[in-house]
Amino acid sequence: MLASGHLRAQDATHKAVDAKGLERNRLTQATFKPESVTITPLQLIQLRKLMQDFGIPCQ
Repeated sequence: MLASGHLRAQDATHKAVDAKGLERNRLTQATFKPESVTITPLQLIQLRKLMQDFGIPCQ
């Protein structure tokens, strides 16, 4: 899930670690958090306008 971008990981020193940099012996010392993006109402309106400009129907 880390490699697909659903989770982000930090090592014991709170530095970001990617999937390739996460060592197996330090796996228990890492902290994992879900990766999420919050879209504001203004961004949602802009996204709908962009979709409409390209002819993609949206609600």
